Amino acid sequence: MVSLTVVSILAILWAGVMSLLGLIVLADGPGALPVPDALFSFLGLGAVSGGQFVFMVLVANRLFPAASRRMAVLAEGVALALFVLGIGASIYVYQAGGTL
Repeated sequence: MVSLTVVSILAILWAGVMSLLGLIVLADGPGALPVPDALFSFLGLGAVSGGQFVFMVLVANRLFPAASRRMAVLAEGVALALFVLGIGASIYVYQAGGTL
């Protein structure tokens, strides 16, 4: 059985990498790649919100079990919805050839 400390450290790293890469993608855009800017914007949004979701589910819920369940579910739902919308919109933009 893996301890709470190990799971928390790995989840923090996972969430941090996702969020950091999402912020980099949002800030830099495609650069020299022949890819639409909208695709990178949606991918960045999806990565940042996915990192927040991972952190909330795997770390925050375990370290703060007395937190309001209603507030936690609402925050997790918003992060998950933004993740799904960001990734879904980036797939749509990619298949549509760069137009919304």
